[in-house]
Amino acid sequence: MKILYRLLVVISLVCAGFLALLSVNPLLAYADTCASHANKQCISNIVYWYDSCGALEDIYQNCNTTNQICQNAQCVNKAPVTPPPATTGQVKSCYNGDIHWFNSNGTVGAIYQSCKDANSCTLDDCAGNQCVNELKCDGSTCLQSSQDYIVYCGGAQNTTQPPVQPQIQNQSLSISLFGKKDSMAPDWQRSISLAAGDKVDFLIIVKNNSNTPADSIIVKTDLTSAISYAGDLKIGNLASAGNIASGIDLGTLAPKSSQIISFTGMLANQVPDGALQVGASVNASSVLYDSDYLMVAAPAAVAGASVVSAENSFVTRFKKNWYIWLVVILVLIVVFIIIFRRLGAKA
Repeated sequence: MKILYRLLVVISLVCAGFLALLSVNPLLAYADTCASHANKQCISNIVYWYDSCGALEDIYQNCNTTNQICQNAQCVNKAPVTPPPATTGQVKSCYNGDIHWFNSNGTVGAIYQSCKDANSCTLDDCAGNQCVNELKCDGSTCLQSSQDYIVYCGGAQNTTQPPVQPQIQNQSLSISLFGKKDSMAPDWQRSISLAAGDKVDFLIIVKNNSNTPADSIIVKTDLTSAISYAGDLKIGNLASAGNIASGIDLGTLAPKSSQIISFTGMLANQVPDGALQVGASVNASSVLYDSDYLMVAAPAAVAGASVVSAENSFVTRFKKNWYIWLVVILVLIVVFIIIFRRLGAKA
């Protein structure tokens, strides 16, 4: 009986500890239940497989090779874009900052082309029957903390000239940078919000858009001083050594193909308030081909922010896995009953 009691106590404690571990780390609880190739999603004009737990897997279809666009997790034909047909006796001219049709009597008609672009830092107007979009980096058109200002003006101040950008060879190689805070979330974002001490997952997609192989490809990131590289580097979903912050070698990329790179970073406990810009670039044979940026909103940290974040995370996990904790409590109650009965029998 002594051996049986001891065995029951040991088994109960082990079960309780294991269940508690699963509640703290849900990845262990669901590691064996993630079905491969459960659904598909579009990322940078490529259809990727995801497992049932939301983890990115391999490529399903590359829409770049078929000259299509990715919509609703499938490659579809591009919608034809044709300008409005000209009407006999009509001409195009500027009107209210856009290009309009005018009839032979000079009466303004329907709009032919809008001169307003997606960049909030430009002055959009029409001159000489053509659209003119003048970049203004003096803060008169857009806030200096805005995404457009950071991307197009590069932090320059009090100037109407566009910032000097690194010379890009051509678009035969392209790079896209995405991020997400929750590793279990399926959607990758172009801008994210983080709190002090948060971990963030990054995804880079490098594409060879040409009809010839690209050799000696180097991918590098600029995480800024506020975000540190935390490892977990994967190339094509395979674990890899190296540091993406200092640059990794992808070797050769076949024509009309792509490669995915994922890694983890961590926001510092003390960061300046405002937007951070994380950058990624791709070089081939020491020539810069393309670069991309991800905006990170990082409010200033306060004392104990990382502790509060950890406490909130624990509460969230507890709420999601309350049934596991209930089982743990029941197991512990059984253990205590066995122990007390054993002690009572000795008395």
